[in-house]
Amino acid sequence: MFPRGKVHPISVLHRGYILEMVTFIENEIEEILTYYFCNESDRANEFHKLLLCDRGLTYDLKLKMFFYIMQKFYSQIILKEDENFIRELQELRNAVAHRKVNTVTTNDFVISYSTFKEEKGKIKRTERKIDDVFVDLVGDKIDNLLNKLFEVKQNLNKDKKIEIEDFITTSGEGNEKAK
Repeated sequence: MFPRGKVHPISVLHRGYILEMVTFIENEIEEILTYYFCNESDRANEFHKLLLCDRGLTYDLKLKMFFYIMQKFYSQIILKEDENFIRELQELRNAVAHRKVNTVTTNDFVISYSTFKEEKGKIKRTERKIDDVFVDLVGDKIDNLLNKLFEVKQNLNKDKKIEIEDFITTSGEGNEKAK
């Protein structure tokens, strides 16, 4: 049974913010990949739906393609530090999504999680605190990154004018033939 009274509102707030922002960045990267590989709306929508949405390419593969394109053609916009930040955000997203978060009872605005790694035969514990200052700092970096992603999208799409449909995926999608 889920402990309803045990859910800490700050945990929900900070986790939700991080998950939402990383999802938003992933969607922007998907659109950039679509603009890069497609010249017309029909093909762009098929590419986006079949390869990038739902059970298509993994996020790691999308990032690999994205970083390759950025380094080759847009290295003046998306810098190496942006690539590092996107990877750090993904690690943070995975941690807050999959790890138990400890709520510090002395301060209602701090949550933390622990990561355990084996190094030289010893278990190393790393704790990361997430508080309002951390979220504000990450938020500023995310805003900066989103501005850069938008600039890349504008450059890619300035001659194409592709419209990408918003696809709402459901677990039953693609099962029409089975019926």
